[in-house]
Amino acid sequence: MKTGLAQRIVHGLGLVLFLVCLGTIVSFQWWMSSVADERENRRLAERPDWPADARQLRGFPVRFADYMDDNFGLRSSLLRWHNRLMIELGVSPSRQVLLGRDGWLFFTNQELTHQNRGALPLSEEELSTYVSRFRERREWVEALGIPYVAMVVPDKNSVYPEYLPASVRKVGPSRYRQFVDAMAEAGEPLVDALPSLLRQKVQDQHLYWMTDTHWTCLGAWFAYQDLMDAVEPLGLSGAHRVSRDDLWFRQLEDVPGRDMAKNMLQLEDVLRDDRGMRCRYKQQRDLVSTNTDTGERAGNPYRPYPQHQHRRYAPAKGESRTRVLVYRDSFANAMLAHLLSSFDEVVVVPRVELDFDVSFIERYRPNLVVYQFVERALYWEPAPIQKEPRLEEHRLTGSR
Repeated sequence: MKTGLAQRIVHGLGLVLFLVCLGTIVSFQWWMSSVADERENRRLAERPDWPADARQLRGFPVRFADYMDDNFGLRSSLLRWHNRLMIELGVSPSRQVLLGRDGWLFFTNQELTHQNRGALPLSEEELSTYVSRFRERREWVEALGIPYVAMVVPDKNSVYPEYLPASVRKVGPSRYRQFVDAMAEAGEPLVDALPSLLRQKVQDQHLYWMTDTHWTCLGAWFAYQDLMDAVEPLGLSGAHRVSRDDLWFRQLEDVPGRDMAKNMLQLEDVLRDDRGMRCRYKQQRDLVSTNTDTGERAGNPYRPYPQHQHRRYAPAKGESRTRVLVYRDSFANAMLAHLLSSFDEVVVVPRVELDFDVSFIERYRPNLVVYQFVERALYWEPAPIQKEPRLEEHRLTGSR
């Protein structure tokens, strides 16, 4: 009798211990998966619903396996250990990141490395298409009585090629150089930020982050000067160039690594950055920042905002004399504060590849259209305009 009772007690304790261990594992799994979700630069697979019919049942195992692959406990830590080992061996653990010299990282999306070293040149027919499409856009906008400025900015590869690995060898002109030269030969206006950045680089200015895909706010400042060189002759009311004395600039050294080190490799504490800059305006304008899709208003308009949002920055009080519509990519984020200080009102819309959605021009009736894109966007063919212009002048008469 006593033996049977003892066995039941042992079995009961074993069951309790098993449940405690199972609960601990499940809790740890949940906690670790939430940590991984915050760190990774992509949307992780979500847990699929239980299948309701035979069709859903057929696809359930694959969806559940994807969920487990992305969310099992210790995934983030294991990835870090793997990535650090690969880095120590001199091999990039990500196809998006190229390991450069002296701690520099380079982005590889849109085959940027091959674009930049001349291994993926544009044909004469492709160059002709680029020039004709950009001319078409400018003429379409100008037919509405609105000035138009196209601006191309270089990736880090073009400004700091000396930090690329020795395996990256130049075999011909980059797509960037081909495009800029073709636009110049056709007499088509274009703001090219590369020459001024190369001049400033000689003075050891911190123009691009070592561990980020982007330039610093100082690199964006020099490109902004190039943009204003093209805008000032237009004589727009309310537009003015801000002075460098209006800002504080501070160099940053030995700070945690940025987007490539953090989001792509999860090694921001290991791959640190010595080339950062922080810029802040001494006096910021009183502006209202609005998500034009939802109507939601943000707090401080000078803070970064989600890259894919359409945003409108308007004076909190008074009227707008000049409204600028900016088609942009993530490189415009660091330039935004300068634009907000130069124009009464700024509307920023993200692009998809090299498209040109004219509905924003009809919606906002700007006094100036700026089309900004970065070097690696030359991977895509610029989209044609899909509709004819309405030949009428759009003039800003007041704040809207």
